[in-house]
Amino acid sequence: MTEKWTDKMGKKALRRYRFTLTLKIIRVLLIILFIGVIYQMVLQISYSKTDNQEKLQTYAQLAAEWTMPGVMVDRHGNFGDISALMTERTLIDLKKRVGSADKGIGTREIHKPLVTSFTRIDDTINDQDVYSEYQFYLPYDPRTDNQLAASSGEVVWETLERLHEGTVTEIAFSFDEYYRTEEVMEIFDDYDLTVSWLPLYMGELKNFDTDWSAGGDTLRVDPWGLSSAQYFDENWRNHQTGYLSLGNIEEVETQMIHNMNLLYEEDESLAEAMFQVPKFEERVEFLEEEGFKVYGAVVTGPSKELLKLQEEEMIRGEQIGPIEYWNWSPTY
Repeated sequence: MTEKWTDKMGKKALRRYRFTLTLKIIRVLLIILFIGVIYQMVLQISYSKTDNQEKLQTYAQLAAEWTMPGVMVDRHGNFGDISALMTERTLIDLKKRVGSADKGIGTREIHKPLVTSFTRIDDTINDQDVYSEYQFYLPYDPRTDNQLAASSGEVVWETLERLHEGTVTEIAFSFDEYYRTEEVMEIFDDYDLTVSWLPLYMGELKNFDTDWSAGGDTLRVDPWGLSSAQYFDENWRNHQTGYLSLGNIEEVETQMIHNMNLLYEEDESLAEAMFQVPKFEERVEFLEEEGFKVYGAVVTGPSKELLKLQEEEMIRGEQIGPIEYWNWSPTY
């Protein structure tokens, strides 16, 4: 005798079906999750065995140190990984030297997808009191050779005059001419200070077009600068730093050209994406053919020692940066 189908039986069967379906969905999701975790682990392990993380950090380090006046990079213990979509990510620490002490100012995070041209750079500045966005003024208009001016910096000397002698600070300024690096370092060698960064003229607006800004009879371009010489091994690991000084300026210049060629020849797309400017190759060619032409500086040291620089007629467009209590003990 066939049992009569009832609504109660239908509801029970429906519940059983829903339960079975839910279990199947959960099982599939768990399998997908498990596969995803295994995939990410294998991907991360494989990535860690390559030099890609160190390479990306090298590009990020040099981009920061060459285009952020007075900024240095600390790569010790820096973070790096790769996402399931093959986007490489790394984080470097940014710092500045004020007097003889290094002060952390923030971080730079790099996201490099498979399409290198879409690389994203995110800067997080945690200490605006230490980080200063300096402006450097060209002494001549590259398009006309007309002499240019710079904004007044009289307030800088007044500030240094008022500061207590037990302080150190950082100042930046432009020059009235283009000078050879050796000339600049010989002048500064007579002072008790440290040269952190030197803006370089690389043929902008003469050999190639680039972004610029002007006001009155002043003209500025986004500066690249000469900083410490960085040495890397075959695995892109930073193993030596040569600081700017009169005794090793030729070595620092040679290493900068070497590193620029290394970055461009190794990965042209990444070089242009990381520095966020075109004409990377033209800049290298200018330095190789014309040499290093400096039109300003970032220096740090005792406040009263920096005050003495007002006697140098070549200096103009002065700007003052962070001020700290005495910590001066120069080592280079």
